[in-house]
Amino acid sequence: LGIQLSELNKNYLTSGSSSFSVDEQLALAKENEARYKKMMANYENGYYRFSYNGSFLHASNSSKVTVSTTRTGGQNQFWRLNDNKLKSEAYSTSGIGGTSSVTLSSSPANISVVVDTANKGYIKNTSSGKYLGISSGSLVWSTSKTSWKVERVYKKTGVPKYDPEYFSEKSGMTDGEWSTYWTNYLKSFFAKLYGGQASAVTDNNIGQCMYGAIYSSSLYKGKFHTGLDFLKGGTSVVKCPFTGEYLGCDTKYGCVYVYDSGTNCTFVFMHMNIANNTANNIAILSKTAGETITQGTPMGFESNKADGNPMNQHLHIEVHKGKVTKYASIPENSYDSIESVSPYGAIYQVL
Repeated sequence: LGIQLSELNKNYLTSGSSSFSVDEQLALAKENEARYKKMMANYENGYYRFSYNGSFLHASNSSKVTVSTTRTGGQNQFWRLNDNKLKSEAYSTSGIGGTSSVTLSSSPANISVVVDTANKGYIKNTSSGKYLGISSGSLVWSTSKTSWKVERVYKKTGVPKYDPEYFSEKSGMTDGEWSTYWTNYLKSFFAKLYGGQASAVTDNNIGQCMYGAIYSSSLYKGKFHTGLDFLKGGTSVVKCPFTGEYLGCDTKYGCVYVYDSGTNCTFVFMHMNIANNTANNIAILSKTAGETITQGTPMGFESNKADGNPMNQHLHIEVHKGKVTKYASIPENSYDSIESVSPYGAIYQVL
């Protein structure tokens, strides 16, 4: 902390409350200092991804751990730190261990992840006192410290379509169970976008990829999603789900931008095939920025416009604060900021 609180002169302390004496405040400050140091000494229990110079800590099978230059986005590169054990999410009974060599074992070593700098840390085998490192492309136990990139991710169970799902630390998620309230809101929103009843909407329709979730698809594999992906399939017309201000469109990337004043948010509807189409009452290209766009106005066809992702056609939805005509870039790391905001609150308010 830069100072030793025990060495502070009490004369420099002023009482912030009549309920506590200077001595009591000093004792509390020293206790908080001890807690802070303990917190900074080790990463907390939770789910992580580790990499060093572009090589990811990777569970090859239930007994083998390696490093891979491929970012998979799968459970084989997620690790649970719990009770001083670092266990694979792909092989939940196996954790990092070994003495002369690094292995996955059903009797793993005691492990701590010690803070180095922001988003960096050492992986220490506290049983042997050695550190996890890389030599000639292989994992080794070494007396030398290797500073790993440490990404905290959050695990949700019960997520529509993909269960479990791992989320960026900037997603607003926490470890635990997915809320069925979110599922219900998303199904109602889907019904307004495509028509029909929310009761007929499936988990597959709304669960293609959630906000802040890690990608498993090939183009952005292992990176983090900036919106919601919905899928109706077929020749599906996408309609404006609420009445708002039309800010414009981008035919190259298939975007329509609609601002809602109640939430002060712009909704970006992306990857549509946008063209005026009399048969489907689509006249979006005839609208002028600043005009009102009413709920139910056809905006375009669900497609995969300007998206190299090899998944099926889909509608990508982002929410941004204020009036914007842009879409977010793709974060590579869990600790990277997400340019869009979590969509659930805004969706609830426009329903």
